Amino acid sequence: MGAIPVSLNSLRLPAAPVTPIVPFLPEIPGAPAKRRAPAGKAPVPATRAADICRGCPAEKRGFCSALPTAVRERLASASMPAIQRPNHWFWEAGGDDRFVAVVRSGYLRLLQYSPEGRRMITGIAGPGAIVGEVMKGRGRYGLESSTEVSLCTFDRAEFDRIRREEPSFRRAVYAERSRALEALYLHIWARGLQKPEERLADFLLRAREILPYQPLPHGGGVLTLIVPRADIADLIGTSRETISRLTHLWQADGMIRMPDPQHLVIIDVKQLAQVAGLVAPPPVAAGGGGNALDAGTGVAGTGAIAKGAGTGAGAAAVRRMLNTGHRVYL
Repeated sequence: MGAIPVSLNSLRLPAAPVTPIVPFLPEIPGAPAKRRAPAGKAPVPATRAADICRGCPAEKRGFCSALPTAVRERLASASMPAIQRPNHWFWEAGGDDRFVAVVRSGYLRLLQYSPEGRRMITGIAGPGAIVGEVMKGRGRYGLESSTEVSLCTFDRAEFDRIRREEPSFRRAVYAERSRALEALYLHIWARGLQKPEERLADFLLRAREILPYQPLPHGGGVLTLIVPRADIADLIGTSRETISRLTHLWQADGMIRMPDPQHLVIIDVKQLAQVAGLVAPPPVAAGGGGNALDAGTGVAGTGAIAKGAGTGAGAAAVRRMLNTGHRVYL
């Protein structure tokens, strides 16, 4: 398919969203003393719970979107808002994770380190994602902020109390756990069976649902790469040099355009899907991206795997996963 001509001079690139700094940085439970922030505010009064949720991306997409209004307001009244800057360390793999958090804005990286000290990112959580509830008492992954991040944090004891008392909340937590496991399964499959160019192409297509994305009138769109390149490389299991080489190659082929380091124009979506090994490109929900990897609600699926990508029950499960399409993580 031929490339769609795009006039970059007339293209209005979306600016990266900036989270306003608030004058408090609450303490994150379980963090080492030397990295703890100053004490934060107490839980939000019930009268302000609706104000906390108003305009939050998680209200309509992500974990909170599955909750009834009354339960969501109860959860908001128990929240302790927090903002942390990039590269803030919350807990290490195998460490203490006594708090639970819902991401309001920004992105977190879930990571581990190999015995040789190599960083391995197993997921990136964006607005609407919930972290800390899956591995209770067994922090199987480390957690750091990839960008500046705004969170609603919850004391684990209060979070567990709401889960015991509210059946709809309990169902939402169980559904979140199921989606997180499916996302990890997909991540392992991609790292084991796909080539670097397939993993990068697949990442760019899926990122349209999670990172800021502006569709273009004649197809394609502009993807704002808020997440650092090093995080993308560690997530898909390649190097920044390989990402640079592939993007320059695809730019020469007319599939993409890079007007600046922070924006990537996807010109030929179908050709990029073919590189990723997909029969068809994953559709994007109305309104573009801005959420987070297979853990939100109501977002279109990732498309079908190309023939020959795998056989047997494992491949069939991956196909079902790709077509389920709930996105709050990468």
